Amino acid sequence: GVYDITNFIQSHPGGDKILLAAGGPIDPYWNIYQQHLTQETLEILEELRIGNLDENDIIIIDQKNENDSYRNDPIRHPALIIKSEKPFNAETPVELIMDNFYTPNDLFYVRNHMPVPIIDASKHKLTIEGISIQQPFILSLDDLKREFTCVSVNATLQCAGNRRSEMDAIKKVYNFYKLL
Repeated sequence: GVYDITNFIQSHPGGDKILLAAGGPIDPYWNIYQQHLTQETLEILEELRIGNLDENDIIIIDQKNENDSYRNDPIRHPALIIKSEKPFNAETPVELIMDNFYTPNDLFYVRNHMPVPIIDASKHKLTIEGISIQQPFILSLDDLKREFTCVSVNATLQCAGNRRSEMDAIKKVYNFYKLL
């Protein structure tokens, strides 16, 4: 459906964050904020309906060129602030950073340098080697699942350019690689 949320924005418990989905599908947001998946929320949304999309008005354009090495990159969350399409680089919107103690995977910043590789999990091997390793370890995904205990680790990750645009507003942050 098509909805006019103009008069609802002030009532939205998440404030104007609702505007992040303006002009597009709400599904990616509701996948993260699943508290919306209630009958009450659907009833509120139905009151805001101003129309329906006609299947004839929906045009799907296949932009996946066979010669484009990025054609199989995954679809990303629409809230991400895209800095570069190819290779894909994007940031989490500042408005969403504090919504969760742990950033949801869909909203985690992306810093790709090449296309996302297509991997056949049944054939993929991980090789671990280094100066202090006498014989390299070669493990399949099944080996990793079967032979090692799954653990969770809380970690803070930062890309060298992460949040550079916000930091530049306070004081110019130089990109080391551009200086080389």
